[in-house]
Amino acid sequence: MSSFTLEYNVMDVVFELNYSGNLYAIKSTIITNAQGGNLPNGGLKRQVLQKNSNASNDYSWNYSYYDFLINCEYNGNEAVITNGDVLEAEIDGILIYRFISNSTNSNGYPFEDSFYSTFDNGVLSNLIITRG
Repeated sequence: MSSFTLEYNVMDVVFELNYSGNLYAIKSTIITNAQGGNLPNGGLKRQVLQKNSNASNDYSWNYSYYDFLINCEYNGNEAVITNGDVLEAEIDGILIYRFISNSTNSNGYPFEDSFYSTFDNGVLSNLIITRG
């Protein structure tokens, strides 16, 4: 077989594999105006596209919980508050705060392991993302 093309459609994204001799080319195309509305341009490195509601055109680029967990750099500033510990960190030059609760579930994981953008006078606010 000297050449062939495979096309596969998964959730409004068309993946196409072209083979000719020993050369492979892979192309993916997002189908716009599909169910759910148009997809936005942009997004930063490591961000994923997230559907925020059932409304059309309600998509946004966001980091996943694991992006924060893996890519944040802790600076050593820590605080103990009533229900757990707060660790100060940066991700892409932005200061964030990770809260890890003292209490755990039946599997031994903290009930809350979350990232916030504000920590003022012992109070966390502006939840960014939480594990779960």
